[in-house]
Amino acid sequence: MLDGNFSEAYYNKGIIEYEEGQYDLSIENFKKAIEINDSNFDYHYNLGLAYIKIEEYDLAVTSFNKAIVLNARDFDVYQNLGLAFFNKGEFLKAAKAYKKAVMLNSNDPENFENAGAAYFSLKNYKDAIFYFKQAVKLEPRNSTYNYNLAYTYYKNENYELAEDFLISTLNYNRQNEDAYLLLGKVYLKQHDSLLAKDNFEKVLKINPDNEEALAAIEEINSKKKAKPKVESADEPEPVKVKEPGKKSKADEIEAENYFNSATELFENKEYEAALTEFRKTLALIKDHSKAVEKINAISKLLNEVRELYNKGLAHFSKNEFTLSINCLEKAVSIYPHNKTIKELLNKATDKNKEMSQAYLKSGQYDLAIESLKTTLAENPEDTETLFTLGNVYLEQEKYDLALDSLRDTLQLDPEHKEAQEAVWNVIQELNIHHYTVEDYFKLIKVYINRQEYTYALKSLKRVLTIDPNNSEAKNLISRVKELSDQSESSKDL
Repeated sequence: MLDGNFSEAYYNKGIIEYEEGQYDLSIENFKKAIEINDSNFDYHYNLGLAYIKIEEYDLAVTSFNKAIVLNARDFDVYQNLGLAFFNKGEFLKAAKAYKKAVMLNSNDPENFENAGAAYFSLKNYKDAIFYFKQAVKLEPRNSTYNYNLAYTYYKNENYELAEDFLISTLNYNRQNEDAYLLLGKVYLKQHDSLLAKDNFEKVLKINPDNEEALAAIEEINSKKKAKPKVESADEPEPVKVKEPGKKSKADEIEAENYFNSATELFENKEYEAALTEFRKTLALIKDHSKAVEKINAISKLLNEVRELYNKGLAHFSKNEFTLSINCLEKAVSIYPHNKTIKELLNKATDKNKEMSQAYLKSGQYDLAIESLKTTLAENPEDTETLFTLGNVYLEQEKYDLALDSLRDTLQLDPEHKEAQEAVWNVIQELNIHHYTVEDYFKLIKVYINRQEYTYALKSLKRVLTIDPNNSEAKNLISRVKELSDQSESSKDL
């Protein structure tokens, strides 16, 4: 017993010294405690922690392994064993230790994050993605976890998913310099130099001396100068004309052919190609007033398109996808043949769909409806978006609007079983408004027997709307909530 007291005294002294940052002294006291009692898990474990602090990783590994012999069910010891191996550069051993920590405690996102980091260091991106995703799932608002997953997707050349998780990263941390920098690189990989440059410029707002961002912008600018402008909404170049001289009949005929071709392209809204033909007209006949008039009209249109595109791009960068879509749709209506604008519009539409789902999950139904309507304005025949909109209206008990959306869904896809069932539910809800208290209690009994507790609770609330003092309904609400909680608990098991 006396020996036990001595060992504990040394151990407690070691803990105090460890907390004060006196790691060498704490090591000496932990070792003295172990000399008296070497079968105590905590003594070996804390000795390992102290060795990590002074970067004696081999000794830390030895201490942790001795601790594991005494207690193999403690996830912290595996986590720190993984850290010791990781710092030694033995990433495979680190990964195995972190995996064991995950097995023992799958509710700690840090365990998954560490395992992901070990596999990333091994360039095993597939396993790294798996563990980073689990960390994000457990703590979705953690910007570091989102960034690490995005960076792994980038290294694995999955640029779309890298983009998604970088946007999530920036939603939770607007000052993340690394995230903006990586997002710029992702857009370069996707051949979108405008979005890339926009993000590199955001890096420089945070850190004006970031050399990577400066170099990237310089390279984008140099490429832009070197390349001819194709499929862009930029300012038209000045018209080059021939030196004054006598016009031949052949020049007049050729100029008129160019003009007619350009006019046809202009009417088809193919402005870049039309501009080229009008320039050829003026190269032959410099005072061709109609060609000059058309070039001025194109300049005005392209300026308007460029302004709308830049606004759409700015909204996209701020994750304001509805506003971005509005600007880009106007730009496309003016210049439907511009690929750059269409690509950004498609991206904004996809992101808007994702945002709708996020609003739904968080219960922000009005924002979800606005987002879904924007998606439908771009693609009115998107059955899944129509169906989702109907369900949102159903959640808000806006039954007439729900019925309209669900019927539109069935008009496009008559075999849509979920929409068929939802229409039946809406009609049932509309009919329910004419029910008496007795009718509701009959329904409640059916819902409870079918374990449809959400509908049972809705019906009970309607009873209380009709009869606020109905004691049976008040008592039954508590019981139904208990049954609902029990049902959810059994699902988790």
